[in-house]
Amino acid sequence: MKYFKFFLKHTTLYYVLWTVLLIVLSCLPIFLFPPSDALRKVFSYVILCIGLCAMQLPIARQLQQMNQSLTEQNNPILYLQQTDFLFSGMDLPAVLGRAGAGGTYCRVLMLNRVKAFCDLHQFEDALSVFRFLQNNAKHMMPMHMAVIYHNLAFIYTQYNDFSLAEYYFEQERAAWQTVNPISKQRKIRVQMLLADTEANLASRQGDFARAEPLYRQVEAQMQGQKRLQPAQKAGIAYEIGEMYFRMGNFPEALPRLQFAAQYGGMTYCRAEAERLLSQIQMGR
Repeated sequence: MKYFKFFLKHTTLYYVLWTVLLIVLSCLPIFLFPPSDALRKVFSYVILCIGLCAMQLPIARQLQQMNQSLTEQNNPILYLQQTDFLFSGMDLPAVLGRAGAGGTYCRVLMLNRVKAFCDLHQFEDALSVFRFLQNNAKHMMPMHMAVIYHNLAFIYTQYNDFSLAEYYFEQERAAWQTVNPISKQRKIRVQMLLADTEANLASRQGDFARAEPLYRQVEAQMQGQKRLQPAQKAGIAYEIGEMYFRMGNFPEALPRLQFAAQYGGMTYCRAEAERLLSQIQMGR
């Protein structure tokens, strides 16, 4: 974690140090092999490849592990603690304003903090992160903006501010149109996110006739997403189960709420799923 923190704080210095190290190591074969020896070039090439991997892999691995704590483990509390440590003592506005890898990673970490706060239903904290990003983050990619609008639509739906939620839903739709995902799986993922936003908005307004087929679409699309872990599906399961609970359709609500309670981790959805399940049990 400290290695990752050094990279975020001093990205340029990090790459300079590694570049100097690679130059030094690449020059070693000059002293080890005669000029005509083919092993000199091979050895230099191998050192360069290993060095480039050693430069990037620890950073990518640390970011992946942190993302897994938020998605696969569904532990937003742990993720927030990890990012609190990373950002402590850091000039965050300056890092967010960078155009390089350090700035990009930092923006991704901040966007995931928003998801973590949303998973805990701490919406004011999530909105404060959005405002901080709006004031300090430059070079935001269209995909990042689409994720921002997706979460804003969710937040204002929970606040029952449907006009604002509809506005951000349209912004999300427009942002995704500029992304143009390459793979089929990513295109389906975008369709899922849009359908989920629209379904959640309709469900919160009591328009179940509109929300139910959209949620059915999301469920069908999730089945084809091989990389989605059960923990990542738990939030959708809760949304659908909670909708059926309000409809009074307990046979449809029960398995989805049970799924959310089992795989919801440390999220608000798990706690609420357990509460609704207890009410169903008491009503029987």
